[in-house]
Amino acid sequence: MIISKNNPTFKYLNNLKFKKYRNAFNQAIVFGNDIVDIAYKKGLVEKFISTKPKINSIIISDKLFKILSGGNYKNKLGALVRIKNIPLREANSLILEDVQDPRNLGAIIRSAHAFGFFDIYLSKKSVDPYHELSLRSSKGSIFDVSIKVEDVEQSIKYLKEKKYKIYTMSPKEKTNFKSSDKICLVLGNEGHGVLKSTEILTDGVLNIKTENVESLNVSAAAAIAMYKIRGGF
Repeated sequence: MIISKNNPTFKYLNNLKFKKYRNAFNQAIVFGNDIVDIAYKKGLVEKFISTKPKINSIIISDKLFKILSGGNYKNKLGALVRIKNIPLREANSLILEDVQDPRNLGAIIRSAHAFGFFDIYLSKKSVDPYHELSLRSSKGSIFDVSIKVEDVEQSIKYLKEKKYKIYTMSPKEKTNFKSSDKICLVLGNEGHGVLKSTEILTDGVLNIKTENVESLNVSAAAAIAMYKIRGGF
């Protein structure tokens, strides 16, 4: 059992809480029975992390587990997982421009998985999808979508070459679209939305009519829009 914060293995695991180390080693740590189980079924678990003896496990003390997990998991089960790069599938897509809240990103990923928007293009200023809170909010859907990080303009250019119709959203304006088209939905930052320089590159605007409030949280708006695009209501 590892009991010291100075243990090299623990230091390595703790470093994976930071984006630069996750990117460097193509690994992440996850916690909770649900997401660990999903990762295991997909063959992504390299080692379990536990406070009790378990096959293929790194055994650490309760104190160290609390440090790694943030103290939020009573079942004391985590995993070191491989970050798998899933090829783009040319399905309905999302472009996320500078989304900052990891919980929003995780919720959007979960909705994208639910509604068949399997390709997600993240701007370089967006939060890391393997952030602990994003992982937790995605409920395992992170392992089923394709994620590509690049400049938004580059993503739009690529998708237009692939004959996608690209839309932003507004509480006021509206553009009709054909459900037979390949659709990409652009979602912006929680504070300022989609940049004007990005909006002018798109094909139109989709509308979610609201009452009493001017706009919705980006993850809620994303879920409603993807449902409507897929043919809901």
